[in-house]
Amino acid sequence: MIQKIDACLKERGYSFIKVSPEEVGVYYRFTEGRAQVVAGIFMHPGFVLETEKLQAIQKKLQELFLHPEGRIPGCEQNMAIYQVELLTLLVADDIGQARMLGGSCRNVWLINEQTGQLMIFENQPGDFYGLRDALQEQISGGGRQRGYASQGYAQTDNYRRTEEKRGLTLWQRIKQYPSWCNAGIVLINIIVFLSLSALGDTESAAFMEQHGAVFLPDVFGQGEWWRLFTAMFLHFGLAHLANNMIVLFWTGDRLERLIGKWRYLIIYFGAGLCGNLLSLLVTQGKGTLTVSAGASGAIFGVFGALLWVIIANRGRVEELNIRGIVIMIALSLYYGFTSTGVDNWCHVGGLISGFFLSLLLYRRKD
Repeated sequence: MIQKIDACLKERGYSFIKVSPEEVGVYYRFTEGRAQVVAGIFMHPGFVLETEKLQAIQKKLQELFLHPEGRIPGCEQNMAIYQVELLTLLVADDIGQARMLGGSCRNVWLINEQTGQLMIFENQPGDFYGLRDALQEQISGGGRQRGYASQGYAQTDNYRRTEEKRGLTLWQRIKQYPSWCNAGIVLINIIVFLSLSALGDTESAAFMEQHGAVFLPDVFGQGEWWRLFTAMFLHFGLAHLANNMIVLFWTGDRLERLIGKWRYLIIYFGAGLCGNLLSLLVTQGKGTLTVSAGASGAIFGVFGALLWVIIANRGRVEELNIRGIVIMIALSLYYGFTSTGVDNWCHVGGLISGFFLSLLLYRRKD
């Protein structure tokens, strides 16, 4: 099987390099400032490949070929590489473990070494510069792959039914999603908003204060410190909720995949608590009384954490870079300080605490 894959890729102009671990072989070709990389991983019975290890390998390959200065061996002189497109081929006898990786990682195809079957899940790219058909023809001896529709490479009903028979529980299926903690937080925020909307007016400060928003006399006077937590799930109206959840769904997804679930939860809730606390202290110092709520302090904590993760990865990770995250943070802060009714000190507290929590918890994987 390995020889067939090797022949197929070399026929299409890919060159081969060996990397560590020894089970990984890398094929690459360059075109117009891009590196197209195919990583073949042979999952023999003694080789254990978990999600984090696969993601670390993919990240290492991205960094290996991404060179804006144009210094990659084998590349045309002074040809800078600004974009790396990576496909991972998992070759295995026992497709069970590989199937789990295909459901939780990006840009992964599976090859059953025993049957010569190419398996592409619906959450994965349907093709890679014409490689799908060429690879399937090579490994199956000229026959076309069955189990996929001709348009969109969607799985057929027969394949779906086969997957359903695997007996995965709902919790196991949820855990296959790479950023289910962030998705769960978004879902909880939506459910809380809908529930409160059915009970009263979510744009009323008095109503929100009754249901867990931060209010200085309640926290300092009554000792209701739990409001620093509950306020993270409350929003003043639909627009407030929608704006926060759209940003959180995008940024939180990336942070959770990059640093892991437990670190993500610590940073998200830690930054949210710190942001609410700073806001409360500033409010006390000014002698003003305001009711505050929202997930924005925690979201700015995600911004701060992403900033450190990108710095730790030499200025770029996946499609994110220093310039992009700094512009996003600057625009978000500018919008807050030039608008009314925005808890800017909560944003600042969340941003700073998110950065330093990430600094403590995250280390770049070499």
